[in-house]
Amino acid sequence: WAELAEAVRREALNDAERSRLLVEQRNSFVQVEIALIRFDSEPAAKEAYLCVECDRMELETVAQLAGYPIQRMVSFHHELPEALRIPVLGAHSGSTLHPQANNGTYDLCRVIRHCEPRLEDPAVRAAVDDLLVRRRLGSAGLYPVRWHLKEDASE
Repeated sequence: WAELAEAVRREALNDAERSRLLVEQRNSFVQVEIALIRFDSEPAAKEAYLCVECDRMELETVAQLAGYPIQRMVSFHHELPEALRIPVLGAHSGSTLHPQANNGTYDLCRVIRHCEPRLEDPAVRAAVDDLLVRRRLGSAGLYPVRWHLKEDASE
């Protein structure tokens, strides 16, 4: 299997293919930096949102006062929790999103920045390469096997 993956890697990885895939999947490769507080209840998340938006409190202050940790993360758009993907992609840097339900918790998220994908970025290039290889290996199993059996004349 490793030999097949390496052969596909040599064949599939060229700048033209990388550029084509980057254009096709641009949104997936946008890197976003966010600050996130995960609340146990919707009312707590809504109250925190109002503190940030109406009272102009910092997200970090709200997290500290509420007793919840704040997480900072940088990730590709496609790696975000599904509930955050569309709101984050459409938000401007510095925006705080309305609380989003996420598997029994409620995420309050501030978008710190978006970074457009470029092949010169080693993380973007590696992710594009990985997707190209996975697509090639995956498509190898999509074609039906055609058996050419010699029919027995005695039947």
